[in-house]
Amino acid sequence: MDRGGRRSGVRDDVLYVILSVLPIVSVVSRVAFAVKIGGLVVVVNIVGTALYLRARRPNGRPADG
Repeated sequence: MDRGGRRSGVRDDVLYVILSVLPIVSVVSRVAFAVKIGGLVVVVNIVGTALYLRARRPNGRPADG
């Protein structure tokens, strides 16, 4: 992937996170909403990274599944 593609991906991810934590409906606590959604985004990214790294093998073959 070229640098432009990487920049575009990072920009889109940052924009997604920012827009995810801003509630579009009325909520009791904006801070609590932002913390919950932000935490979920972080956890999902950690899980996705772990799955990706687990599937990558030193010999280049995907894991048996």
